[in-house]
Amino acid sequence: PRPGPRLRVSVTMSLLRTAVHGGLWTAAIRYGFFFVNFLANLWLARLLTPEHFGTFALALSAVELLFILASFGIALACINLHDEPGVFDTAMTLSAGLAVVIFGLSLGAAAIAGQVWGAQIAGFVLVLSAMKCLFLLATVPLAYLEVQHRFKTAAFITGVGRPLGILVAVALAHAGLGATSLLVREGLAIGLTAALAVGLSPYRMRLGWDPDLARRIWAFSYGVFFMR
Repeated sequence: PRPGPRLRVSVTMSLLRTAVHGGLWTAAIRYGFFFVNFLANLWLARLLTPEHFGTFALALSAVELLFILASFGIALACINLHDEPGVFDTAMTLSAGLAVVIFGLSLGAAAIAGQVWGAQIAGFVLVLSAMKCLFLLATVPLAYLEVQHRFKTAAFITGVGRPLGILVAVALAHAGLGATSLLVREGLAIGLTAALAVGLSPYRMRLGWDPDLARRIWAFSYGVFFMR
């Protein structure tokens, strides 16, 4: 039998309360972490020189150019198609393939950077690319959390890595590690986020393949990429 009007209204109100409650928690967590980040970055700016920031910014800019390819909305496609059996496993396979392609390109970018700007920049490019590739894989478990309406957990995962990374970077900057402290800040933030996403999401990462689902995910992701 079909659910009656009262049941449908009750389910709708329950989902609405969950969304509002999750949104408030998400905002509180993210603004709290933003405040910590702001204060810690001010402290970090007093410890490092413009040269340190310039070295790191150069490497990060090169990596961000490579990761324009990661703007394909595979995680958003998972949310949009979450009722389809196997969608998350197929999305994980697509994400893994994309990560391999991007990291392969980063090897070439690091070689060029080493010739033009030196070994330190090349090393930074490789480390940052590797960490961002790991995060690319973690976007699928994060999407699963969103589908499960676990907004508070998702907000915590995406927010906690940055302040911890900055606090460690401040300690390393005090020790005189210079631009390397900025690399550790970024790497720890990305790595911790990826590790928490894998550990706290009910979804267990595994590779799967459904050609029809892959085409639908890719079609959706392709549209998101060009909208961005």
